[in-house]
Amino acid sequence: NCFERLHDTFAPGDNVWNYNDRHARLRIKNKGKNIHIEERTPSSACNPYLSLAGLIAAGIDGINRKLEIPPPQIF
Repeated sequence: NCFERLHDTFAPGDNVWNYNDRHARLRIKNKGKNIHIEERTPSSACNPYLSLAGLIAAGIDGINRKLEIPPPQIF
């Protein structure tokens, strides 16, 4: 069921990010002073601690390698 969810209408299908876009894998919601970052790839069956650790490790790796952030994708 988890794999089938990835091909649903509102599930992320591409490795992109955007503001307030339900189709992006990494969604950044901002309302005034509040900013909420939502990682939409993992399902409810995964271990949330391992998922968060992988996301933080990938971010630290990108900082250490001084990678440029790609522009947000619009669908």
